[in-house]
Amino acid sequence: QGMGKIVLLVEHTEDMLRFRVWDNGAGISPEEIGKLRQSLQEEEKKEEASFGLYSINRRIRLFFGPEYGLELESRQGEYTCITVTVPKTRKRDFQDMDQRRRGQ
Repeated sequence: QGMGKIVLLVEHTEDMLRFRVWDNGAGISPEEIGKLRQSLQEEEKKEEASFGLYSINRRIRLFFGPEYGLELESRQGEYTCITVTVPKTRKRDFQDMDQRRRGQ
């Protein structure tokens, strides 16, 4: 089996940050990755969906918009990669967004 590896990559553009977490573990079957991807698109969590992934993705999209959130990629027996995309913001911008979201 050997040593597992986890890699964190951070990419940025003028207005976006993308974090990729990649591992060389067992990967996820095509059927399961399909279910997980579908669950990330749902408005409400279904029983079989991963609550953690669903919740994180939902919060990112509610806070920043539908163009942001999680993406999943995997090949069984080779790797899994989860990508988190969020807008670049300054602390003040973030506070302003939070106040608008709360209706203040």
